[in-house]
Amino acid sequence: MNYFPLIPTGEFIPQDNPHAVSVSLPFFQDIIDYEEEKPALLQQMRSGYPRFFVNGFVKQIILKFREENVISPEFEIFVLPNERILKIIENKILQPLDYSEKWGLFFVKINKKDEIFKALKKIIRNIGAIVSSRRAEDILCDKNWIRNRFEEEIITENAPNKIKNSLAKAYGCKPSDVLLANSGTNAVFAAVETILRLQNKSKNGKIVQLGWLYLDSQEIIQSYDSECYVQLNVHDKNALENYLENNYQNLSCVVTEVITNPSLQCVDLPWLRELCLKYHLPLIVDSTLGTPYLVDVLPYCDVAVESLTKFASGNADVLMGAVIVNPSFEREKAFLQTSEDFLILPYQRDVERLAFEISGYENRVKQAAENAHQLYEFLKKQDFTAKIYAVQEGKSRENYKKIAKTTIPGVPLLGLVFEGNIRAYYDMLPFAKGPSLGTEFTLAMAYVYLAHYDLLQTEAGIDYLEKNDLNPNLLRISVGAEPIEEILKAFKNL
Repeated sequence: MNYFPLIPTGEFIPQDNPHAVSVSLPFFQDIIDYEEEKPALLQQMRSGYPRFFVNGFVKQIILKFREENVISPEFEIFVLPNERILKIIENKILQPLDYSEKWGLFFVKINKKDEIFKALKKIIRNIGAIVSSRRAEDILCDKNWIRNRFEEEIITENAPNKIKNSLAKAYGCKPSDVLLANSGTNAVFAAVETILRLQNKSKNGKIVQLGWLYLDSQEIIQSYDSECYVQLNVHDKNALENYLENNYQNLSCVVTEVITNPSLQCVDLPWLRELCLKYHLPLIVDSTLGTPYLVDVLPYCDVAVESLTKFASGNADVLMGAVIVNPSFEREKAFLQTSEDFLILPYQRDVERLAFEISGYENRVKQAAENAHQLYEFLKKQDFTAKIYAVQEGKSRENYKKIAKTTIPGVPLLGLVFEGNIRAYYDMLPFAKGPSLGTEFTLAMAYVYLAHYDLLQTEAGIDYLEKNDLNPNLLRISVGAEPIEEILKAFKNL
């Protein structure tokens, strides 16, 4: 059996699935061409990461709207899921938008030369204001513009409750403390906005970002302009303690990841929790990489967020997120009520798909984590390995043990820097290659090139990356649940 078939450039990951949230970039030159927006590469792309690429079904909806309204090419059309999110965006950009309602969706028209165009595009991405591909597919089917819906396994009976009950059991809370969002990004946005609104009843304050977080999370936090403090080293306890001691009266909350993506650092979470309690600061933890089956985060934070698109789905074919509220959070009820203003509820068919997938979550992530640890032990001994990013490394190792739920020493994610040219190694590896993580199949990504290509274009940007221990040639490996022998063989053949 061939566990790692070549997926052609631009094709869906997973293959032949129009709801895929990843795209195949099997050769390093594909990444460069994608980042530099080369027409030949872009024309090949049938899929892409949803916040940067419009799904094919959604594109068809936009095209139909353009045709019906005779909209000229100099105008961009953004489609939003509901009017409430439209109003949030208008409040962010401080001006009304030109929009029309059609088929239950809200279409925003804006000239590409408008001074707010780029800001609008970024805000839409950062709050997760994305229309579900399945919702678009349903509209197309209902209008007889396409013949059939994509066939997939789902659970229709009590689907939302199945997901909430599963997550509540894993996190150790009530199902009513689990809130579903249309994406992990929207979950982060809703959690931060809700905390800020609650805190602003008594004081205004800056957000503290601890660690090099996932790109969209960083952009959400830093979108508040000067109202944030960034400390990228999660292990520098003295720096954080000193900052909080001198500034706690002007702070609103602390946001971190357990484990950070992509540097795979693990903060001393019990220590951080006590520090936040000391200064009465709410703590938001993104537990996507740690997962509730490998680490115990909820006792050590007020609010956890998770991108269910990743390990909970395991197939990279549905967008969804969750906000999980600690029952002991003193503002639990107020948080649950206020968050409704910022959450985008997931589409029913997305919920039904995830309800099916989540049943395998625990076994899938534990098998992948065990595989990742065996791969870690193997890679440490190889001549081609220059550096490994792993939670098993340095101070993170002991910090991880404090919150680990299993005897497995790490999570299903590794970062690898090769001795020599990443291009050659990247091209030789047979795994699926593209954005996202958490799949049941091994998925590799040249992280810095895809997430921070702009920083690679200047010496100052490269210096900034290296100063913060993020090697430009980092290959992020989301280890799958395939037989470990097959995964190791792929590296032995390099």
